[in-house]
Parts: sequence; structure tokens; C-alpha cells
Amino acid sequence: MYVIYNETGVITATIVGPDETYGPNVLDKNHQKWIFLKSTSSLDPRTTYIDVATRQVVQAAPIQLAVDKASFKADGNDAVKITGIPLHASVAVFCNGAIQTQQTMVDDHLEITAAAPAEYRIDVSCLHYLPASVTIEATA
Repeated sequence: MYVIYNETGVITATIVGPDETYGPNVLDKNHQKWIFLKSTSSLDPRTTYIDVATRQVVQAAPIQLAVDKASFKADGNDAVKITGIPLHASVAVFCNGAIQTQQTMVDDHLEITAAAPAEYRIDVSCLHYLPASVTIEATA
């Protein structure tokens, strides 16, 4: 099986069937990054990637989010701190199911306050990690 990947290690395709001569004869000529695996099953690009330095298949790590409290007062002052966010992760904050904000993280944590009661869902995704989500509630 051939695994084709981009410069960041994201798997863009798998080709099952061709023998070991296919890569040098076809993929190299098209300037594609690839590795050959002696396997008959495909890889899931959502849960695996290629370490470009070692050219090895790697399992995506889970994002270990931690929340200091599951609910907080909706008074504009009380805050919930969410930690364990990988640098450069994409974070989407939903308020009562509607997207409120989306940002790329430059810190490893996020603090949320609210002025009115609501349920918040925070979705975190990042290259080479499994996505994670937490739900918190702002109460009166």
C-alpha cells in the first residue's frame, strides 16, 4: 500500500494494490511524498499522519482538555478556564448551539465569561491531534 502525504504529514491518499516499483516509477515523477507499507488496509487520515522526518505512520494524540469548573455565574466576572489546548489549535465557541467565535490559539488556555445564562460548547482541533470538545454552563 502506498500512503501519499503533504509537507505537514497529512495523509492525502492511499493506494492499495501496486507493488513496490510504483512509487519510484510514478509517484516520484509527480513529485509526491509517499511511503510504501506492506499492508492491505487503508489508513484513516483523521487518526493517523506521517512523521515527515522519520517517514513513519503516527497515531494522532488526543487533546487533553481540562476545565476548572463545569458551570459558572453569568455575571460577566466569573470565568471558566480551559487548559491543555495545543498552540495554533483552532477553537470554536458555540453559545446555545450557534457559533459565537472562532480563533487560532497563541496560548495553551482559554477563559470564558458570560453576561447571560447559556450553554457553551468549545470545539478544539489541531494538526496531528484528535479533536476534543467540552461543554460548560453559565447560570443565573
